[in-house]
Amino acid sequence: MKIIQRIQKLIQQIAQQNKKNPSKAMIYSTSQEHLANLLMAKLKANDIEASMLNQKDSMYNAFGLFEIYVKAKDVVRSKYIIDKDNE
Repeated sequence: MKIIQRIQKLIQQIAQQNKKNPSKAMIYSTSQEHLANLLMAKLKANDIEASMLNQKDSMYNAFGLFEIYVKAKDVVRSKYIIDKDNE
């Protein structure tokens, strides 16, 4: 039951993000660059094309996030890879 709820929540998030950009969806955001780079490496090791957007403030490095985006067709698989490794 827990898995079904997680999938439903994920589908709702994807639908909201697809309104903004139908070709790519944000799957993860963090304030730690090294964590974002590790997740990017995991995705690429699983043949998922991902891109990272650095939204850190260049003047005060304390504000902003690193966001990871993947193609819409790879969102569920990407989320599974990230969640599987973090459990």
